Amino acid sequence: LRDVHQAYRTEINDVLLTALARSISDWSGNLEIYLDLEGHGRESFSEKIDLSRTVGWFTSVYPVRLKYENGQSVQDNLKSIKEQLRHIPGKGFGYSALRYLANEKQNRLLQQAPTADIVFNYLGQFSSILDNNPWFTVAEQSRGHEHSLESMAPHPLSINSHIVGDKLQVDWIYSRSMFKPETIEKIADNYMAALEQIVLHCVQPDVYGYTPSDFPLSGLNQAQIDRLIGAQRNIESVYPLSPMQEGMLFHSLFDNDDGVYFEQLSVEVLGGVNRDTLKSAWCGVVNRHPALRSAFVWQDIDRPLQIVYQAIDMEIVELDWRHMGDAQVQERMETWLEKDRQRGFDFERPGLMRLAWVDLPGNRSRLIWSFHHIVLDGWSLPLVMGEVFQTYGLLMKGEDARLPQAGSYEDFISYLETVDKGDALQFWKLYLAEFEAATPLPNKRNLNTGGEKTFLENELLLDTAFTGRLQQFARDQHVTLNTLLQAAWGVLLARYSGDRDVVFGTTVSGRPADLANVENIVGLFINTLPLRIHLDSTSTILPLIKSMQDQQVDLRRFEFTPLVDIHRVSDVPGDQSLFDSILVFENYPVGEAVHSADELIDFGHITTIEHTNFPMTVIVEPSDRLRVKLSYDASLFDSATIQRVLDHLKTLLHGILSQPDVPLLRLPMLSEVERAQVLHEWNPPAANYPRNLCLHQIFERHVKAHPDRVALIAGTSELSYRQLNTRANRLARYLLDQGVTDGSYVGIALERSVDMIVSILATLKAGGAYVPLDSDYPVERVEYMLQDTKAPVVISDSHLADKLTTILGGGALQTKLVLLDQEATQIELKNGENLLLGFSTDPARHAYVIYTSGSTGRTKGVLVKQI
Repeated sequence: LRDVHQAYRTEINDVLLTALARSISDWSGNLEIYLDLEGHGRESFSEKIDLSRTVGWFTSVYPVRLKYENGQSVQDNLKSIKEQLRHIPGKGFGYSALRYLANEKQNRLLQQAPTADIVFNYLGQFSSILDNNPWFTVAEQSRGHEHSLESMAPHPLSINSHIVGDKLQVDWIYSRSMFKPETIEKIADNYMAALEQIVLHCVQPDVYGYTPSDFPLSGLNQAQIDRLIGAQRNIESVYPLSPMQEGMLFHSLFDNDDGVYFEQLSVEVLGGVNRDTLKSAWCGVVNRHPALRSAFVWQDIDRPLQIVYQAIDMEIVELDWRHMGDAQVQERMETWLEKDRQRGFDFERPGLMRLAWVDLPGNRSRLIWSFHHIVLDGWSLPLVMGEVFQTYGLLMKGEDARLPQAGSYEDFISYLETVDKGDALQFWKLYLAEFEAATPLPNKRNLNTGGEKTFLENELLLDTAFTGRLQQFARDQHVTLNTLLQAAWGVLLARYSGDRDVVFGTTVSGRPADLANVENIVGLFINTLPLRIHLDSTSTILPLIKSMQDQQVDLRRFEFTPLVDIHRVSDVPGDQSLFDSILVFENYPVGEAVHSADELIDFGHITTIEHTNFPMTVIVEPSDRLRVKLSYDASLFDSATIQRVLDHLKTLLHGILSQPDVPLLRLPMLSEVERAQVLHEWNPPAANYPRNLCLHQIFERHVKAHPDRVALIAGTSELSYRQLNTRANRLARYLLDQGVTDGSYVGIALERSVDMIVSILATLKAGGAYVPLDSDYPVERVEYMLQDTKAPVVISDSHLADKLTTILGGGALQTKLVLLDQEATQIELKNGENLLLGFSTDPARHAYVIYTSGSTGRTKGVLVKQI
């Protein structure tokens, strides 16, 4: 009985009750056996209550119905009974509690339940209590009757079993009015024969197997378990993948890129190392953590699963490059790393990691740790590295290198399976409301991405002084450096795309604060979440980063939500990406874990190679010199574009520090070289143009010279010079009908579009100057600008007109609202020929009025001439 449980992970009652079910079924002919089962009643139902050392009577009694199949093998019957017992919640603890806590309806149901004739109780192993005890031994004399023979027994048949003196003793207490002695003897003999058969089967060396209750999170039935695992003895657990793991598995299997989520960490080792001891340390740490012993299966099952092995052998290769020169070592290293990435990992083999030890010239070595991101995240790296070098140091000193038991990644999966996602999905739905398309990236090439992907990396390294200024700025504003970098990246995307509502991805640790010991569990906890930033023309850095920091509280509450579920509740179509870039802030101390290792090892430079499946990934590595790495899909971007992005980010950060009160959309972004290129090479000040003509007259000359050339491109729309001129002429005549005269100021409240250009040109043709009105301006500011300019007309369209309707509806202003979409038919009826107006065509006429931000008082209008 001691060895029987290793076959099918059984407990003593599984074995004893399987034998009882067979003996009762053989005697009665019934395939269902109904009995009451006694238990110790000390099941754990609260972490705050420990009954293990409490004296008292806690015995629980609960009904059990066992189904027994005649003709089945010992293996199948034992597995079946085991599973039936496992399905009883809390080992019957709740049933006993119902006697005192049930309501009236529940009591009626309990009273209607059938009454069992049999009660079974396994009392335990008494010999373990009395072994090596000099004062007490088991008495050989009879203890007499435990109950009065005249009392009414609650069950006609009571079966009590226990182990005394390394022997199983089974007591059969029965009612003579219901059972004959020979009947009980027959049942008892059959019981012992069945029990002996079960024991003999289970102790066979080739007998092994699992049942669904061994892996409660897996959702597998018995047939699936037998097919996936069979009789492998080295299986510890089976459970689902986290949502992030599922995403990584999908992209790793189906993206045309062998290196997606393939990680390489390279550590330079200076001086001598006891290699065998270091190998032992590595293998010991790998076998400490379930996540590092996992394989992954996905075929012919409802959802992917990870299979955790009890122990694995870690692949370690040794390379000798001591005879090479430095240049040859560098070339060989790059080639070897690339081949290692191309080799990838077999997900169905446990331990998705391997080590390479490279001997180099000059008594140097390099340790290369390759692993798949699916088994651990950046926060786990210092845990693993720290344990490896701690174990190495202990082994070298001849001390006990056993570390405390590690937590299991399965605890995190169990947490995710039980957490309520309703509030989280509602939060994300509101958070992303009305965001309908991914924020465009700069100079993204529209290439066929169905082929093999190649990811490359450019890097920006800030100097110590500038890094210190960034850190101090963040501290002064009580925000994290991560928040500051997120804000800068969001502003950069807004500047590139022209959108004032941008979304990009950001990684979070994903380790729930209410999961015990989560900070010491190795595995993939990180999650990628959308981060949304709203900007307007007046947004400055300080309010933005403070609002972002406050926003982190809500994001933290719901950071466990799978990205696929967030995408599903958003307004972005499912066949489109929610975002194309992510920002990863790597504030986990890998270098500290390595360099704080035992002084027996001297380490040099540490490098990492990684990339995701996103087109663009910004990786920020904080240190005394901030490092920003930009990993990108080379099929979509060229290196020059990526380098410009990094340079723009650096310039923008400088602007944030030096001009925090300047609106973010107006901060400098171009490098000095680019500014010179734009101002002097592309737009030389000595360009010849007719200085005696107005802008619209110069435009009309171009119309006459090149009527069919493309004059304007906006998205998918194109207008030739002739088409643009015709539309502007018609709108100019319509503006004249609405009261625009020579010298009038015309408000234009439109988004960047063809209509905006047509409206500007039409205003100039009608003899006016335009006043740009931003829909984000406060009502009071717009009202003041219209009063100040006495604008007779404001041009807009329906979806931007709410604020203007409110302002003009009060009657205080004599300004007409022209809605281009609603009045398109009337405008189309106007003559499209050039206007011949009698007003002056002096090129010194006003072109537009721009209003200052008003940071030092009331906003002021600045008149800008056409020349």
